[in-house]
Amino acid sequence: MIVKGIVESVVSKNEVKVRIPILNGISSQVDSTPTEQLSSASICQLPNMQFELAVGDIVWVSFENTEFDLPVIIGFLNIDQKTKVEHFCETIKVNYQADLPAETKIGEVEPASISCLKGLDTNVADYFKNNTMCYTLDLTGYKSGDKIPLSIMLSIPDGCMIYAVTDAYAGTKRYY
Repeated sequence: MIVKGIVESVVSKNEVKVRIPILNGISSQVDSTPTEQLSSASICQLPNMQFELAVGDIVWVSFENTEFDLPVIIGFLNIDQKTKVEHFCETIKVNYQADLPAETKIGEVEPASISCLKGLDTNVADYFKNNTMCYTLDLTGYKSGDKIPLSIMLSIPDGCMIYAVTDAYAGTKRYY
């Protein structure tokens, strides 16, 4: 038998208290089963998927060994739910489009760096390699807060901007 149930409380990642109206009544009924006395339901999940059920989610429930006190959540009603899903996988293949949140991090590349790519329509590495000259500033001996002499500042060509800072040999910094 498969019935609908309503998540009444979250016990753990793998277990919730579920109200099954045909067995426990509706919570607003005088003679319904109190939430704390509801059976704990296991959550049937796919490998490497973690469902975070929320109070109020409507779920499909079956019963282990056909025992009503051993409910198992086997699915979700196809309506707007509060449940969140976390998926762990080796690869992801998207055939059409993926909309990622602004907080997306790719390896060690932070969201703020990714947002700097907005509006780019060419390969930046190829552009810098083929279209710009590299002006290296040797700031050996200067530390944060030091005043840099005007002669060094005037050596920077007009219109230049700092795009990257790298460590050079001998511990100096290069500004591109």
